[in-house]
Parts: sequence; structure tokens; C-alpha cells
Amino acid sequence: MVVATHVGRACATPALTVVVEEEFDETVDIYQQATRSVKYGFLFIVLSFAAFFVFEQFKNLRIHPIQYALVGLTQAVFFLLLTSLSEHMEFAWAYGASATASVVLGTRKVDWYRQAN
Repeated sequence: MVVATHVGRACATPALTVVVEEEFDETVDIYQQATRSVKYGFLFIVLSFAAFFVFEQFKNLRIHPIQYALVGLTQAVFFLLLTSLSEHMEFAWAYGASATASVVLGTRKVDWYRQAN
């Protein structure tokens, strides 16, 4: 925003010009980004449970309710890691690290369950 004012008298003094410039940066802190990811994360949580349910139906395996609880805990670990890591590093890197850790944890659980049955 530029504001220019001319102050002076008719030919007695030269005109005085004052220019004021301001820029406003609306930054989004890590907690707002984490809140947004949690809001969109509900979609991924539902999709994860749906994927396990479809896996259960197609493979004719009974997945114990505790296994579903472990999937939910894996999702909770993702959001806890995201919040804690984003306090110490850039949000995108924290998101990637949290996603990788959750995928590895979930994959290990599925492999363990397949080998047990």
C-alpha cells in the first residue's frame, strides 16, 4: 500500500512527499498445517479401514478387532509424529517422514499377520 501526501504552500516551500509501504505476510504455523492434515486425515483413516475390510473379504481371512485397533494406532502414530517432527524440521519433510514410518509400520503388521495365518 502506497500513501503519498503533498504538504506545502503555494510556491513558498517545495512540496514534501511521504511514501509509506507495508506488506503483510500471512504465515501459517505448523499447528495450523497439522490441524489441516488431521481434517483431511479422516478421509485416509476411513480408507485405511476400508482397505483392511476389503482385504479381509477377498482373502476370506478373519481379521481380529484388535488388528483393526492396531491400524487405528498406526494412524494415531502418524499424526503424533507429524506434530512432533514438524516442530523441529520443515513441515514437508516431517510429513514425509511420518508417512514413511506409518507405511512401514502398517506393512510390517500386514506381513506379520499373513505369515501367522
